[in-house]
Amino acid sequence: MNLSVVISSYNQKEFLIEAIESCLQQNFNGSYEIVIGDDGSDDGSIEVIKDYVARYPDKFRYFVADRNDGVDIVGFRASNIREKAVHLSRGEYIIILDGDDKFIRNDSFQKQMDFLQQNPQYVACYTDFSLFTLDGKKEIRTINYSYISTPVFWSQIYVHLTCFMFRRKAVDYFIPLFVNDCAALFSILKAGKIYHLSESSFSYRQLNNSMYHSFSNTEKCTREILVIQAIKNSGKYWFSTLARYNPHIQTVFQNRSELKQEKYHKYFRHTNKYPHDYLQTFKDYDNLGIFKKLSVRCFLLECKVFSLFFKGIRIIKERKGGKNVMTYTFVE
Repeated sequence: MNLSVVISSYNQKEFLIEAIESCLQQNFNGSYEIVIGDDGSDDGSIEVIKDYVARYPDKFRYFVADRNDGVDIVGFRASNIREKAVHLSRGEYIIILDGDDKFIRNDSFQKQMDFLQQNPQYVACYTDFSLFTLDGKKEIRTINYSYISTPVFWSQIYVHLTCFMFRRKAVDYFIPLFVNDCAALFSILKAGKIYHLSESSFSYRQLNNSMYHSFSNTEKCTREILVIQAIKNSGKYWFSTLARYNPHIQTVFQNRSELKQEKYHKYFRHTNKYPHDYLQTFKDYDNLGIFKKLSVRCFLLECKVFSLFFKGIRIIKERKGGKNVMTYTFVE
């Protein structure tokens, strides 16, 4: 099997059909499968999936997750589904797709696989992408350099996970519970070098009415603290991680009084298993002794310094090349 396309979905029936069809319409010379993990949808999505399985029994596999499994942090459920689907997949190369997104070129699979087959020194390649909202607004994000170094990638550049086709060996670096966007890309970076293919092949929806968008900024940033601690525990890319997540760290610290609210209790159940529980330290900061407070302040300063360092590398690259790393084009 050459390629596995992993799709995670929850109550996205109409969007899911678009996502699946954008895969089936690919002009692809290799063999591929579509593995769908559904999070217990009740909007007819499962019936849609079963219909595709019946029509293409050799191409589709699926499973339905139990929504009463006790997972109560937004993002963890989707991560669990992606991780399970990836391990069920059989392809030499893998693409991870959300159920409300789609490919906008029918040669994307072929071009990305051709590149990886011809360039074994790279573990993954990725493309430009666009995002659009339900009210018709569209933004195209174009990366202006063929190869982006790890320091530049971690200097606040955001590339959607679905833009990537990666080799199966990257799966060995996945961090449990964090197979989502930046954390999954961190895993891919640990596996090897990545390369940019200059074309826009993928588009994703921004759904501003999702549960995630209802969170306060502090809670959104708190979720990223979990990622930071998991990365530190894995033992690589620590300094670049601090640079990448510096804004989230500073936000949680500045708004640490919010951490006493009941809604944050579930996050502490996960952070307290790590040797350095930053979330608990921030919560307790005002009651710490002077030396422990100084240690926290040094950590915050360290985050700022590394953030400036990696941004500096990005600025040097942009000035040397005469253009920004990423261009944002808005389409009416």
